[in-house]
Amino acid sequence: MIEKINKDLRSIKPNPILGFNEELSKEEGLIPLTLGEPDFNTPEHVKDAAINAINDNYSHYTNPRGILKLREAASKFLPKNMTYIMMQKLKLLLQLE
Repeated sequence: MIEKINKDLRSIKPNPILGFNEELSKEEGLIPLTLGEPDFNTPEHVKDAAINAINDNYSHYTNPRGILKLREAASKFLPKNMTYIMMQKLKLLLQLE
């Protein structure tokens, strides 16, 4: 069957994001949001927060580094070694300053 596929098509490499998504899906307790959508409905408190954000005009692009208040909250929530773990396992840098 593979002989019937055009030789140019056989030379196409898989999209790197698919491999990255596969690596993410191996992490226990992690909900990957890289492709598609999660297999659960959006929780009510998240819907409410999104509606409030829109009503408060938080509907524009942020600074490329993100919202300072959110970065500060994340830095208090995440373990101090999370950046290192993510870099080593997932080749992803989470910068929290």
